Amino acid sequence: MHMKSFSLALILLLWTACATPPAAETPTPTPAPASTELIEFESLTFPGHLWTPFMPPVAEGTAVTVTGALSIPASNRPVPAIVLTHGCGSITAGELAWAERLNEMGVAAE
Repeated sequence: MHMKSFSLALILLLWTACATPPAAETPTPTPAPASTELIEFESLTFPGHLWTPFMPPVAEGTAVTVTGALSIPASNRPVPAIVLTHGCGSITAGELAWAERLNEMGVAAE
């Protein structure tokens, strides 16, 4: 009789576990499209060696215009921003992928 009660309890437990509906899936957010605009700002470039430990005086600098692409996520409120820099070459697919991923998280990226 004890074995019959145990078997019945086991069947009831398994039936309950199998009859429980699965947890609702978390919906995957659809990223809002980002807008991209070119921005420019004035800066200075300095002659010298890459490994010079100290920045030269501002008077030795030459004015340059720095250009970048600012990618802004769709939002009706202010968003944080981050500046991405590239290596010795130009902007690659890597930087563009980082900007896209940051936009998906609600962060503007340049």
